[in-house]
Amino acid sequence: MVPYVSLQARTQAARLLVRALKKTVPHLDFSEKKMRLQDVRDKRLGDLSSNVCFEACGRDRSLGNPIQLAESLVSSIRLSNDALFEKVEAANGYVNFFFSSTFYNRVLIELAGHSSYGIGDSGKKKTVIVEFSSPNIGKPMHIGHIRSTILGDSLARLYRTQGYRVISTNYLCEAGLQTAKLLLAVKQFGREGILTENDLLKYYVKIHAEMETHPELEKRARALVEGMESGDALVLKDLKSVRDTSCLPFERNYQLLGITFDEQVFDSDFVSEGKKLVSEAVKKNVAFKDTGGEIVGNLEPLGLPNLVILRSNGTTLYSTRDLALAARDYRKYKYAFRLYVTASEQNLHFQQVFALLLALKKPFADRLMHLGFGLIFLEEGRISTRKGHVVLLEDVLQTAKEYALKEVQQRQRYTPKEAEAIAHSVGIASVKYSVLKVTAEKDITFRLKDAVRFDGNTAAYLQYTIVRAKNIFRKGNVSEIPALPKALPMHDQEKRLIALLSSYPDVLSAAAHSRAPHAVCTYAFSLATQFSLFYDACPVLKAESEESKAFRLHLVKSTETVLESALDVLGITVPERM
Repeated sequence: MVPYVSLQARTQAARLLVRALKKTVPHLDFSEKKMRLQDVRDKRLGDLSSNVCFEACGRDRSLGNPIQLAESLVSSIRLSNDALFEKVEAANGYVNFFFSSTFYNRVLIELAGHSSYGIGDSGKKKTVIVEFSSPNIGKPMHIGHIRSTILGDSLARLYRTQGYRVISTNYLCEAGLQTAKLLLAVKQFGREGILTENDLLKYYVKIHAEMETHPELEKRARALVEGMESGDALVLKDLKSVRDTSCLPFERNYQLLGITFDEQVFDSDFVSEGKKLVSEAVKKNVAFKDTGGEIVGNLEPLGLPNLVILRSNGTTLYSTRDLALAARDYRKYKYAFRLYVTASEQNLHFQQVFALLLALKKPFADRLMHLGFGLIFLEEGRISTRKGHVVLLEDVLQTAKEYALKEVQQRQRYTPKEAEAIAHSVGIASVKYSVLKVTAEKDITFRLKDAVRFDGNTAAYLQYTIVRAKNIFRKGNVSEIPALPKALPMHDQEKRLIALLSSYPDVLSAAAHSRAPHAVCTYAFSLATQFSLFYDACPVLKAESEESKAFRLHLVKSTETVLESALDVLGITVPERM
């Protein structure tokens, strides 16, 4: 791990606690590495806190009250002059450490000399694959697709901050029955009626309406699946037309969002290998042929429902192709883990696929992970492509930009070009942040006007905080920050801001480990809020002395650096002016 000052402080506190415990309760064994230290929310009570006294009294009832033990521990702790803590106090059984001026100055020195502050190295020399977005060919990208796209991109960025080599993958699905139904619509209603993704949606809705009154069309659609997998030239020609029409708006959406992929693959490329794995599963008694002729993964003995992995007509399913994709990627990349980012509706599917690969004893089976997220709802109800009840993603992003443009035009005078650039950055950022700040497992009811507010816990507020910091340097005509002064008395708001800045490496590490970009959002909002409190309490350009001015300029620059880095992890850009 990179030895940031924040880590050094935790290590020092753990060492002090273990030494005190050896003096006070020598019969109990405690390890520095396992010593847990929590951040204290109320800074009047300290900066780091340990509940080790409760643990010790739980292990040895004869020790009595944790309050008394905490007081004994604190009385035996001695701090050196250059310690990262100025004092240690006992409070209701907890041992609380207060950061020293040495700590605060070292954090600012570290920030000033570290161009990539917060970056870790736990993923060094390891490759991970993050699969996200993955829209279906033949269907438009709607607001429901945005969560996988934005969440996956942020997770890929998070893993890169920890030193991983990340392969971001867009797995486009076209080989299934849903695409075959659209191909049937092309045959029924004519290819000349398809010019845009909106036409594809109309065809998709129309063919489903036809199928409700003409159930025999289902058989024709299944025959088209066979044609796709067997290489029927006419079927593949229609498929290419649908694919081309689908992929162009996909790319427009990704460009608007500022998202790129290292690899884009189509599930139809995994039909052959998927069938080979099905045959292997049958030979190894991991799967069986049922009475209807389907090949079924035998998962009931493992506590899961059985899973069909090949249709009776010999065509593949999502499950078949997912087996093949995991195998192919491991051969190609030897990944440390592979993460699938999809809606939680697919939780069971991935449990079944992973269980099958484990049963087949594949060496990569225990390296597969799935992050299931809640759904996005419109205010008027659930999205349904089949019924045509969708809001196109591109329309949402354009509307967000329009809302942002109105806000920008009300606040200051900009040229039309400047206003458009700011509105683009704010509008896209607002949509991203409103999705990412919610924990993955929760559903979201999407309200665009709320997302594009310029106050509160929104992207625009965070972007403005960075612009505000930059403006301090412009206003003061500061091109170069003076050297950091030593041992100045500090205001409480200065201390709290530095302490929050120091925790950024820990936030990134924990967020990557727990697959939680929302934790970065929470941190960024806390940092912006604390910066505002600091700014109101501590004049920068009109500071009481040149030393205080230099010190506070370092604080402003450090906040700008960290907050900009946090927004980059979220895939959010910052305009030069707001």
